[in-house]
Amino acid sequence: MVQYLYKLLATTATLAIITVGVGFATKYAFPDLVWGGLIFLACLTALIHLFIFGQKATPNGSIRRLMVGSMVRMFLGIVFLLISLLNIKPVNLFFVVSYCLYFCVFMVFEIWEMRTNLRPDSKPRSKNENA
Repeated sequence: MVQYLYKLLATTATLAIITVGVGFATKYAFPDLVWGGLIFLACLTALIHLFIFGQKATPNGSIRRLMVGSMVRMFLGIVFLLISLLNIKPVNLFFVVSYCLYFCVFMVFEIWEMRTNLRPDSKPRSKNENA
C-alpha cells in the first residue's frame, strides 16, 4: 500500500507540474479550484483503492467492491464538478477541461495499478509466442 501511495503522489506531483507549466506557457491565471480538484481526485483515488483492496474478500465480494468503488468515484467526481460549476461564475473552461483530464488520468492510473490483480491465475506469455 505504501508503494501505491508513493506512485499516486508522484502522479499528482506530475499533474501539478504540468498544470503550472501550461499556466506559465499560456500566461493564464487559472482558478484555485484547479488545485482543489487535483487534491480531491488524488485523495478520492487513494480512498477508493483502500476500500477495494483494504480487506480480503471472496472473489465475488472483490468484484462487488470494485464495481461499487468505480460507481462512487464517478458519482463523487461528478458531484464535485457540479458544485464547483455552480460556484464559479462565469464557467471557467480551463478548470472543466483540467478537471476532466485529471479524472481520466487518475482512472487510468488506478486501472494500471490493478491490472495484475484482474486475472491473478493467468500466466504471462513468453516472448516467442505468436500474438
